[in-house]
Amino acid sequence: MERLSEPRDPRQWLMPPHAVNAYYSPVQHEVVMPAGILQAPYFNADADEAVNFGSIGAVIGHEVSHALDLRGFESGIRLLVSQTGALTVQETLADLSGLAIAHRAYRRSLRGRPAPELAGASADQRFFLAWARIWREQSRPEFVRSQAGISRYAPWAFRANGLV
Repeated sequence: MERLSEPRDPRQWLMPPHAVNAYYSPVQHEVVMPAGILQAPYFNADADEAVNFGSIGAVIGHEVSHALDLRGFESGIRLLVSQTGALTVQETLADLSGLAIAHRAYRRSLRGRPAPELAGASADQRFFLAWARIWREQSRPEFVRSQAGISRYAPWAFRANGLV
């Protein structure tokens, strides 16, 4: 309580370095990604680019999209609200934006070269499988239902499959 009246120390982290999370801070106008997220399934130095763009790239795009002005997206937002509801629309829009940004960035990284096929999977398949992989969870149906109407996030299964 005594620190409430003091200015924030910019060297103090708001999230521990081992946290597996990322966020955009509008006050600091920064994307924060603690070291904990830089591991599988979000990032793997040994994975091919399609996988990393589809996972950590989409997370980065998601967080950066929170910094964007949403004016001009009204028709798209109305469509998302009709599909997912108003409560989750900001996070769903960030997911959709992040995924699109990451996919475009992956395509640009190829610099005109054909995307490699690995283990019988196309680059696009590996990209979207990596996206789906970060949303894997094991939850009781009761928990998933309990989050409806109170969580600003769509259920993980929708986040994995509903956007593609």
